[in-house]
Amino acid sequence: MISFTCLCVFAEDGLFLNEEKNYVKASTDKDIYMQGEKAEITLLNNSGESIYSVAASGTPGMGVEGIEKKQPDGSWLLLKVRCSWPECDIDYDFPNEIKPGSSASFRWMPVIHKVGAGFEDEPPEPGIYRIVLGYQFRRSPDSKTWQGLKALTNEITIR
Repeated sequence: MISFTCLCVFAEDGLFLNEEKNYVKASTDKDIYMQGEKAEITLLNNSGESIYSVAASGTPGMGVEGIEKKQPDGSWLLLKVRCSWPECDIDYDFPNEIKPGSSASFRWMPVIHKVGAGFEDEPPEPGIYRIVLGYQFRRSPDSKTWQGLKALTNEITIR
C-alpha cells in the first residue's frame, strides 16, 4: 500500500494545487502596518504554468480585488477597495503574464471604499485583514475558458 501526505488547496472549480510545489501565493512584506502606510504585496507564481494578473500591469493596485476583515467570530468580511461600475467607471490595464517561477510586486495603500461616495475612500480601521488578489489561468485563447481565481495574503494587522 502506498500512502502520502500533502498540503492541498482546492480551487472553486476543483483544481488541485500542491502547496509544496505548485501554487500561487500572495504575501506582504510585513505583518503589522500603521494606518496610512503602504503595503508591499507580492504575487508569486509557482504553479508550473503562466498566470495573468493586473498586479503585473502598469496599474498593479487594480489587481487588488478586495480586503477581508476578520470578524470577532473568526469569519471574514469582504470589503470593497475601489469604486466600480455603475457607480464609477475606472480605466485599468489588462492582466499581464507572470511566468512560472516569477513574481510581481507592487506597493498599495490599504483603503476601504465608501459605497455611494464616488471616488472617496478611507483608511481601514484598526484590525486584522487579508488582501485579495485576482489572477487567471488562460489555457486557451478562448476567453470563455479562462479560469479566474483569487489569492489571499497572509493576515496583516493595521493599527
